[in-house]
Amino acid sequence: MPHPSEISNVVVGGADLRVEEILAVSSWGATVELDEAAIERVEECRQVVDILVEQETVAYGINTGFGALRDKTISKDLVRKLQRNLIRSHACGVGKPLGEDLVRAIILLRANTLAKGHSGVRSKLIQGLLDLLNLKIYPYIPEKGSVGSSGDLAPLSHLALVLMGDEYGRFLPPSYEKKAVNSWRDFLPSTKENLRKCGFTPLELEAKEGLALNNGTQFIASVAAFVLYEAKILLKAAEYALSLSIEAIQGVRDVFSPQLYEVRDHPYQKQVAKRMLAYTKGSEILNTPLNTAYIHRSIFELQEAYHWLEDKHSKKRLWGLIEDLEAFLGSLSPVSEGISYEEGRGLFLKDLEKLQRSLLNLQKEFLSRFQQKDFYKLSQCLSSVQKNLYLSLPLTRPVQDDYSFRCGLQVLAAAYQALEALERVCHVEFNGATDNPLIFAPKRKDAEKGSYHSFLEKNLPLCERAILSGGNFYGEPLGLVLDYVGVALAEVGNIAERRVAHLVDAALSNGLPPFLTPRAGVESGFMIGQYTAAALVSENKILCHPASSDSIPTSANAEDHVSMASIAARKCFQILGNVRRIIAIEFLAAAQGVEFRKPFLPSKQGQKILEILKEHGWSPLQEDRPLYQEIERVAECIALEAFSNPT
Repeated sequence: MPHPSEISNVVVGGADLRVEEILAVSSWGATVELDEAAIERVEECRQVVDILVEQETVAYGINTGFGALRDKTISKDLVRKLQRNLIRSHACGVGKPLGEDLVRAIILLRANTLAKGHSGVRSKLIQGLLDLLNLKIYPYIPEKGSVGSSGDLAPLSHLALVLMGDEYGRFLPPSYEKKAVNSWRDFLPSTKENLRKCGFTPLELEAKEGLALNNGTQFIASVAAFVLYEAKILLKAAEYALSLSIEAIQGVRDVFSPQLYEVRDHPYQKQVAKRMLAYTKGSEILNTPLNTAYIHRSIFELQEAYHWLEDKHSKKRLWGLIEDLEAFLGSLSPVSEGISYEEGRGLFLKDLEKLQRSLLNLQKEFLSRFQQKDFYKLSQCLSSVQKNLYLSLPLTRPVQDDYSFRCGLQVLAAAYQALEALERVCHVEFNGATDNPLIFAPKRKDAEKGSYHSFLEKNLPLCERAILSGGNFYGEPLGLVLDYVGVALAEVGNIAERRVAHLVDAALSNGLPPFLTPRAGVESGFMIGQYTAAALVSENKILCHPASSDSIPTSANAEDHVSMASIAARKCFQILGNVRRIIAIEFLAAAQGVEFRKPFLPSKQGQKILEILKEHGWSPLQEDRPLYQEIERVAECIALEAFSNPT
């Protein structure tokens, strides 16, 4: 399937609508048209409704009340008023308006389910929905009020008000100024006059049409469509963030070895491991035994001592050591891939031992020049540097990293598995008939002549049996899987925050300076970046409570168990937004960490990621600055697919 931006027109026929087409219409302005093949079956289904109304045959939702009022029979002359009142009375949503892109998705999905030809509407009603899309009319739909059973009654009723040209509805014309809308007051009344100015002709609802418009899962399914599409983008970015973090901490690539995943046959683990192996290939940082972060850290500590040291001769000697360390860094060459750890270590050992001897001589010299108190302070610094030099070239090859690095791909793979489950359910919901009752137009034999309407008049019992009440509007399939995806995405954010915590913690970061700043103390660096990630993770834990496990009876207990799937959908979308920002923080922290691995470079993939970050305003942190703009910019880059394929 092409990218949504490459789809210019979508044909609505009640079958095989894909998430990319939904995004094309909702976010990229693709036009829509009704499949001609759908018109015949829609009109045949409609004729069944007409016959039932004409014959005054009692049928739920056509000439009865709704919900707990299902046993109230409505006379033929009140059928239109029944549908209008249904929409007006059910338009009880509250909260902020849904964004225009989400509203467009709802309209498209509602049109698609009606085009299946089991809802009993006229084809002109479906065309009316498509006209709203093509004319870029933006109906007001508030975010809250659906319990996810009997469909998304409240949200879809607000949409139907606009389709009817009802003065109680609200909308914005295509010419509206693109600015934030916060309440119904920011929209225009959807009067017939206002809508006609936009080129739209409102419709008067006939029998069954109000119920067909507001009885379905399209609000839930629309949010699910955005979750599905955006979560795939997010997980791809999370893979890149993980790979850059592993380079920042100079971790162990063995965790991506394919042999590990042949003996635990999760397909997504194999796929993620294969990609991670490719992302980190050719990394000078990971191929080199020398940990240059400890050298950089030593330079920072000596520079700090230089500033408080007063003795000029000692300052000169200390500066000479700083220059020696900087010259050592400048002379380094990367180790070629394939060279053994011991052989690679030997390339640096001689020069490093020379630096250690110089440092030891300096310590002895200072011992004779300083009083005990001054020497103690300087001795602490020099001892720390001596320890750093020792740690910069471990005797043996590191064997494994902590869980947040080593098991990151398992968490990502499990999240992909959750999205696969969501995708299966979404495809059914996008293309399913989800209102109630449903109508299954009788089939006639090829030999039977005359109009279809005449055939129905002669076979009234077939019409009576054609209408079936059920519960296809029930949002449980979406609610359960959206709760599942919410937990999966929260875990992606949870483990990413743990990697950020490692990167800023000098005791865990494999040589990186405290809080990723050269002057920890006077500078706080990424300290509060990790706080923000922690706050988002904690919020996600609250949002992960499964909405689908809850139920409150409605409609005088006629609807005594409801799915709450709309809440699961909204929560999941909030979690996704939080995780996007957590991954943005990880990108920034990892990029800063990689700076301290110089002169060795990350993989080509890692270098490309750094280029993308720089193109969007990031630069290495030299001194404290507010990070909020960078976090939001990188989060936007993730959403806009900047990291989807950086190679």
